[in-house]
Amino acid sequence: MNMRSKYFKEALIFCLDNHGYGSQSWLARKTGLGQQYISKLASRSNTNVGSENSREKIVKACGYEYEDFISLGKKLIAGEILEQIPPETPPKPETQPEPEADLLPPSESELKLLNVVFKLAHELKQIREELSEIRKNTDSRQKLKPDPDEDQKLANSKK
Repeated sequence: MNMRSKYFKEALIFCLDNHGYGSQSWLARKTGLGQQYISKLASRSNTNVGSENSREKIVKACGYEYEDFISLGKKLIAGEILEQIPPETPPKPETQPEPEADLLPPSESELKLLNVVFKLAHELKQIREELSEIRKNTDSRQKLKPDPDEDQKLANSKK
């Protein structure tokens, strides 16, 4: 492995370490490269530093120009940078705002459908309330007693 490759690898490891937990997943999503591939590139025991195209994607995702990234690696190996987080390092995933979705207003047919759903939900709520009221007023342990007037009305109607 040549020196520029070593510088690249050191800068990559430094950026991933400073990014924190989930940094390999974050970098894989940002670059479109596989997480296992990123893991191999970040391994000091592996001499693979990836293709030129992959390195360019990684450098860009870490917020650097290529030569600045190599320079960072060189300074790291020389011991000039120990624990300083470079300002170009992107924020950690938990602090990075999610992109806002493009929200379009609902179409007329969607509004009609929502109106129907709302009406049905309202009717269902009313039915549940009525059923609950019936259950409150009815004691299942108590037998229903016939209305004496009802018996009299029934006898009179048969005559």
